[in-house]
Amino acid sequence: MNLINQNPFRVAGILASASARELEKQKSKIVRFASVGKEIESPYDFNFLSPIARTEAESNKAFALIEQNHGRVNHALFWFADNGPIDASALDYLTAGDVAKAREIWQKVTDNKPVSENNFSYYNNLGTLLLSQNEIADMQAGTALKFALINSVVFKNFIGLVADANYAIDSQVQIEQTVEQLMNSLENHPKFEGTQFMNLFANCPDEIKLAVSRKFTEDPLHNIDNRIEAAKSARKKDPKDAYDAGLELYKSTQADVLALRSTLSSEATQFKLVADKLAKEILQCGIDYFKALNDSGNPAPKAIEIIKLAKEITRNEQVLDRINDNIEAIGEWGGGQPTEEEREKVEEHYNVITEAIDENVTAPTNNLDPIVKFVKTCRPRLAKIKEELGADNEFYVAISSTVTNITLNTVIDIVNREQGKLKYNHSHLNSLSATVTRSVGILNALDKVAMNSQTKQRFNENKQTISSIKSQLNTAKNRKAGSDVGNVIRIIIGIAVFLIFVARSCH
Repeated sequence: MNLINQNPFRVAGILASASARELEKQKSKIVRFASVGKEIESPYDFNFLSPIARTEAESNKAFALIEQNHGRVNHALFWFADNGPIDASALDYLTAGDVAKAREIWQKVTDNKPVSENNFSYYNNLGTLLLSQNEIADMQAGTALKFALINSVVFKNFIGLVADANYAIDSQVQIEQTVEQLMNSLENHPKFEGTQFMNLFANCPDEIKLAVSRKFTEDPLHNIDNRIEAAKSARKKDPKDAYDAGLELYKSTQADVLALRSTLSSEATQFKLVADKLAKEILQCGIDYFKALNDSGNPAPKAIEIIKLAKEITRNEQVLDRINDNIEAIGEWGGGQPTEEEREKVEEHYNVITEAIDENVTAPTNNLDPIVKFVKTCRPRLAKIKEELGADNEFYVAISSTVTNITLNTVIDIVNREQGKLKYNHSHLNSLSATVTRSVGILNALDKVAMNSQTKQRFNENKQTISSIKSQLNTAKNRKAGSDVGNVIRIIIGIAVFLIFVARSCH
C-alpha cells in the first residue's frame, strides 16, 4: 500500500511524532548527503516494506507534504509514532525486522481495550502495521483500529502528538478524508478494488460503514446524474438520436449501478430512487425515438430494445407498468413492419411481391390462372427474404401471411362460385372437379411458406375443406347410380356452405 510504502514521513526518514526541530535537522542532513551524491539511510526504512528511493527531489516533495498540520495528520495516520516506552520497544523490533514481536507488543495493549489517552498511539501504530501486511484479515483489522482512533474522543491527543496541539479537525471530516485516501491507494488492489472496497470496513461499526458508503457512492451518483442530463439534452435536441442516447446512457452507467447496488443493496431507498430516475430517462429515449421515426420507417424494434434496457434497472411497479405498456403498444404497431435495415436487404424481392399484389388486385377472378402466376412469382422471392432475414423474422412472416391470404381468398371465391353452379346444374361436376384439383395443387405449393398463427389456422381449415370436396368429387365421378351421385352432390354443396363460413369467420 503506497500510503505506507511511499509515506512522506518514511521518505523523510522520520517518525510521525518527530518535532519541528527534528524535521528540519533531517531535511538538512538529506540535502548535505545529496550534494555529494549519496542517499541517507534511516532506522525507520523498515525492511518489511518495499524498497524506497530517497533522492533530493523525492525528499523535498515529502517534506512539503508534511509541513502543514493538515498533511501531517493525514499522513501520520498511515505511519508510526513514538509516544513512550512501549512504542519505542515495538519500533526497535520493527527496525530489527521482527514484525511478529512488534505486533505482539501493540496487540497486548489494544486487544479488548477501548481507545484511551494511554493507548491511542498503539492503535495507530498497530493499525499501520496490519495494513502493511497485505492480508485481507489483517487489513480489515488495521482499518478498524484506524477509524476507532479517529472516531474517539482522544483523537485530539493523536493530533497533538503528530501536529500542532491547537490544530482541530472534525472527526467526520477526517473520516471522509481518510476513506478517500484509502480509496485512491487501493484503486487497483486485487482484493479491494471496485465494489470490494467496502470489505475493508468489515470490522468497523455501522456508523463508520455508513460514512464510507456515502463517500463511496458519491462518484457513481454524480456520474449517473451527469449521464442522465446528457441523454436528456441529446434526445431533446434531436429525437432521432434518442436511440443512441439511450444506449449510451445504459452502457456508461452499468458500472456505477453495480457499485451502488453492491454498496447500498438493491433494497436501499437511495438506490431505488436513482435506479428509477435512470430507468425513466432510458424509457423516454425509446419513446421519443419511436415517435420521431414512426412515420418514415419502422423504429419499433430499436425502440423496444432501448425500453427493455430500462426494465433491467428498476423494480418500481409503476415504472415497470409504464415500460410494459409501451413495449406492448409499440410492438403491436411495429409487428410485421420492416426496419430500415431489413427493407434495404430485401428491397428488390419485396418490390416484386408488392407489384404482384397490385397486379392481382386488378386481375380477373373467373379462373385460377392469375393466382397461379401470382404464387409462382412470390414463392421464390419469399424464399430469398427468408434466407436474408431468417425464418422467424416478423417482416418475413407478415409478407408470407399476406401472400397466403390473398391466394386463399381467390381460391375460395372461385371454388365457391363453381360449387354454386353445381347446385343448379349437375353437368358442372367435371368443371368443379378440375377447379378443386387445381386449387389443392396451388395450396400445396404454399405448405412450407411461413404464416402467422391466425393465417395458418385459416389456411389449414380451408385446405382440408377443399381437399374433402376433391375426395367427394372423385367419389361422385366413380358412382354409376344417378341417385348416389345426387347424394354426393348434396354433400359437396353442404361443404361449400362450410367453406364460405370458414372463409368469412377466419378472414
